[in-house]
Amino acid sequence: MGDTSTALQGAAIGHFLNEVQVGGEFNTAHQVSLGVEGKVYGELVGDNTITTRLDIPAGGAVDGYQTFTREYNSTNRFEMQQGASSTTTTTNMLNGIKVPFPVKNVTTTPTGELKSVKKLL
Repeated sequence: MGDTSTALQGAAIGHFLNEVQVGGEFNTAHQVSLGVEGKVYGELVGDNTITTRLDIPAGGAVDGYQTFTREYNSTNRFEMQQGASSTTTTTNMLNGIKVPFPVKNVTTTPTGELKSVKKLL
């Protein structure tokens, strides 16, 4: 994670180690580890109210990268760019209901490559 804060680096390492310990299917281990990551980040910045992490995507991948916001709370937010690819499919279903117009669905798959991290104020 390059020149990012020690807290962000420590939280990411805690998240990864917890995923390995939980084991099993990735999404389950990942979801459980979001809470662990938040708690580690909170401890490292001295804010025990931080208990999880939220990722807010800014859309699909563009030129091989996806931009998203990693948020621990309103004052601990980071804009990140990661390697990713996106595919778009069109259906006539919206939230499981058939509709009379086309609906575009974008699926983004991260590659694990981190391009940049910037703290948001």
